Amino acid sequence: MQIDLATHRTLAEVRQFLEATPPEAALAPSRTEAYAHVGRTLRRFSYWKLKKRAERGLLRTYLQRTTGLSRAQVARLIAAYIAKGGLADGRKGAARPFRQRYTRDDILLLAETDALHGTLSGPATMALLRRAFEVFGDVRLAGISHGHLYNLRHSRACVRVLGNLDGTRPATVPIGERRKPRPEGRPG
Repeated sequence: MQIDLATHRTLAEVRQFLEATPPEAALAPSRTEAYAHVGRTLRRFSYWKLKKRAERGLLRTYLQRTTGLSRAQVARLIAAYIAKGGLADGRKGAARPFRQRYTRDDILLLAETDALHGTLSGPATMALLRRAFEVFGDVRLAGISHGHLYNLRHSRACVRVLGNLDGTRPATVPIGERRKPRPEGRPG
C-alpha cells in the first residue's frame, strides 16, 4: 500500500494520519527513500521553527511511522539535517579487497609440490620452495611464510587436489603416569 505523503500539509492532517494508520505501517521501502522523505518533511513543516514541543513530537512520531525507523534513528537524522542542512546516506560501498598475492596457479603448484613430497611440514616445504628459487629461478612461492603456506593448503583449489589435510597426530607415549607409589618396603 503506497500513500501519497506529500498531501499532508498541516499538523492537523498529520495528526489525522497518525490516528488512522496502525503503528506498524511503515511506508518507506528503502533507506534512501526514507532519508529523502525525512528531509522533505522537515523542510515542508519548517521543523527548526516549531516552538511547541508537542508539535515537534508529533512530527517525530509521523516520521517514525512513515519510515519505519526507530525513535533514536529519527532523532539522529533530525539533528543531522539541522546541523548540515540536508541528509545523505553516510555508508560507503563495499571496501576494495586486497590484491591477491598468490594466484590459483601458485596454489596448484603448492598442491603439486605437496602431492609429490607427501605434504611435508611447513618449514620443510618452505625449504623446497626456496631451493626451487635458488636452483631453477622459480620466484612464485619462494617468499611465502609458514602461516600463509597453511592458509593456502586449506584453500578450495588445494583441497580439491589433495583432499582434506589432517593435522599432525600427537605421539601417544605416556611420559609420566599418576598412580599411588609402591615402595615395596624400601624408603623413598
